Amino acid sequence: MTYCHACGQFGTLGWKQLGKGATCTCQSVDPPVVSGPMWLGPLHNLDDLAAMQRVAVQKDWCDRAALIETMIAEANLPPYFYPLAEIGRRAQIDIPPRQRLIDGLKDAGFRASSTHLSTQAIKTDAPLATCLELAKQLS
Repeated sequence: MTYCHACGQFGTLGWKQLGKGATCTCQSVDPPVVSGPMWLGPLHNLDDLAAMQRVAVQKDWCDRAALIETMIAEANLPPYFYPLAEIGRRAQIDIPPRQRLIDGLKDAGFRASSTHLSTQAIKTDAPLATCLELAKQLS
């Protein structure tokens, strides 16, 4: 996984690319830092989550059902997330409303969801620059 300190964009880097160096679309003089090795595959098995969701609904475990719903939504998204505070800081605005930002990203054709890893973050396949622009529009 890569992270660009200049623009805040996360990315993935395959094993074959490690020796070639990482680059970022912002063209920063400093290359992105590389972390790893990390698990970059799916975090959850959708079949298992669906089975867990059925049990949670049957037993009226609302809090667990909501958590599982979030895990299902984020299952096929990239392995990183963007904290809302970081989006606000980089966009020079207050912390954007999470659900409005997620809905706006989806309306723009990107995949996005909340994440079970942090209640104040989003997972998306949109570039961070797109998140920042949308957050500014929402403020």
